[in-house]
Amino acid sequence: MKNFLFIIFILMPLTNAYSYIDLTKSEMTAEKFDSILALHPEATELGDVPALLPEEFRLNFVLKHGILRIGERGHLVEKVVSQSSSPTSPRAIVWDERSGMVMSWNGGAPDQLALNRIDLLNFDKEKKVFSLRGADFPISEGKAHYSSEKCTTCHGPDQRPIFGMYPDWPSFYGSDNDELLDMNKASQVAEKKDYDFFLKNIVPSSERYTSLFNKDNIEKNLGVSLYDTFPFRQDLGGNTDGNLNAISRSFAFRPALRLGILLNRLQSQHVAKRIEDHKNYKQYGPYFLHELLECRWPSNAILSQRNQYAKSKNFKAAVAKTLGEELKTISGTLNYRQLLKLFDLRVNDVDIRYSYNHEGYNNEDANQKVMEIGYVNSFWNSYFDGSATIDELVSYQLYTNLIEAGYKSLAGVIVPDGLEVKYQKRAARYAFDKNFFQEMDRKGKWIPIPYPPQLTDVHHREGYPTRFSDQHKNLCQKLEAIILK
Repeated sequence: MKNFLFIIFILMPLTNAYSYIDLTKSEMTAEKFDSILALHPEATELGDVPALLPEEFRLNFVLKHGILRIGERGHLVEKVVSQSSSPTSPRAIVWDERSGMVMSWNGGAPDQLALNRIDLLNFDKEKKVFSLRGADFPISEGKAHYSSEKCTTCHGPDQRPIFGMYPDWPSFYGSDNDELLDMNKASQVAEKKDYDFFLKNIVPSSERYTSLFNKDNIEKNLGVSLYDTFPFRQDLGGNTDGNLNAISRSFAFRPALRLGILLNRLQSQHVAKRIEDHKNYKQYGPYFLHELLECRWPSNAILSQRNQYAKSKNFKAAVAKTLGEELKTISGTLNYRQLLKLFDLRVNDVDIRYSYNHEGYNNEDANQKVMEIGYVNSFWNSYFDGSATIDELVSYQLYTNLIEAGYKSLAGVIVPDGLEVKYQKRAARYAFDKNFFQEMDRKGKWIPIPYPPQLTDVHHREGYPTRFSDQHKNLCQKLEAIILK
């Protein structure tokens, strides 16, 4: 256990390197996992596997302790889960930010379910679909035994991911904004105590965790010395003093934030593909985007034109006929659930903050519960990953698809928002996060959608300046002209 440092000192970064994403190495995929097992037939038990995984892959991880605490901001927890976990035997979740593959296993405690199984969530980049399966151990001859039973119970028919909404991840270490050091918050006090015990007493002797905290790997690939809250935010004078440029605020040291951003982008690709492939897309694609953007329509400019009001009325009648029910509107915009129904989608199919059948998906009013499903004033409270909502990400993908489909009047209306644009001004942090930002922007940029002021502080949002509101208004009017043509 020479690579685990029992007395850990807090150090400033050694370099400006951030190699969570190493473009010189191949992505982690299900096929690569199988090849690793084939190359190491001596690895017969689950505990043999983590140390064989690529070193850069082992830097990306979060740990689920499983304690049922409501999040600091009111985020609900999962009360029934298929994989048990505890503070001393947490579930490790690791991922590759290029392939989107997620792998997880628990601590192997005698009372845990599926204690000898590695779960794999794969994302097909071409088909934009998820698939889940479990590798059951022990194995022989370097071949995993796969099963996929019960995956849809929690993950739904599309086997989509499940992960809480930024900045609340109940039941995970670092559940409050990837922090463990604010002693004014009960959740962080409790988690830090448990985490200290876990690091000191469990990690050194457990093969399931030791390689995740490999000192040499961390120094080589991330450029920091192992510190006592790794992989969560370290205490470099920026955790609670409001210094937005502090290195500790880098996404490099906020693993749950990174995971949520990745999963939300993959999910947005999947949802957009389902919509684009649907039989109703040709007729309702522009309309769906208009409503998803929370446009309040028809605008005065459109209504002032001859016969546009009648066209609007006729179009809405067609929508009602397709749905087979009377339209429900919120400030003139179609009810979010009805909008999804046009493409045979439910909120559960789009939003990933809960397991598929979680009671939270039934909520309608989120005014006093701003981490939950429902409306805040007249705005749908969609899943927010810390950079964008699922609806903002889907909107940009549909926007680009409509332009490719021939709606040339939409071209040039939007300058999408992205992580690089948003954060490159913070130079010290950007040095660590550049590769991550570029990779996430490749997976999905977004169109900023208006949101109610209640969400500003609790979601740490950065405002809605004129450049956003102007392009939003212009796009809404362009879409209205298409819809009522």
